[in-house]
Amino acid sequence: MSTVNGIDTSKATDLSSVDNKQSTLDKDAFLQLLVTQMKYQDPLEPSSSTEYMSQLAQFTSLEEMENLNKAFNQSDAQSLVGSYVIMKTIDATGKEKFVSGLVDYVTINNGKPYLSINDQYYDYEDLDSVVDVDYIAAMDKSDDASDTAGNDKTGAE
Repeated sequence: MSTVNGIDTSKATDLSSVDNKQSTLDKDAFLQLLVTQMKYQDPLEPSSSTEYMSQLAQFTSLEEMENLNKAFNQSDAQSLVGSYVIMKTIDATGKEKFVSGLVDYVTINNGKPYLSINDQYYDYEDLDSVVDVDYIAAMDKSDDASDTAGNDKTGAE
């Protein structure tokens, strides 16, 4: 491999092996990259302390943004209790499946919110739509009206 800005990249950890759902660098990978950069810097051309402070500030900002996002998702999920939702899930065969119902409660497991719908847990990330309960009731009434509109009340055909 080559040398980039005084860093011998042949000894650096391969960050493509970092397991991340979104294929982006998370805070752990960022910190690992910073430590690797410090460990393998060229002693004849050391990086300035301001560069490290800047990178540390970026790391801190990244960590706080992740914490805020996590807190927002948990709060947002908890606000759905009592709401009618549609979840887009993948079944065991790999087919897309839609599940709908009222959110009974929300539970947090390993920092991730899960919605309880019809005695089943669904990942908050699978949320597709939130529907107003009054809209559902109006749709049910219109379906009932269209069902009875085509029927003969005398029973004769």
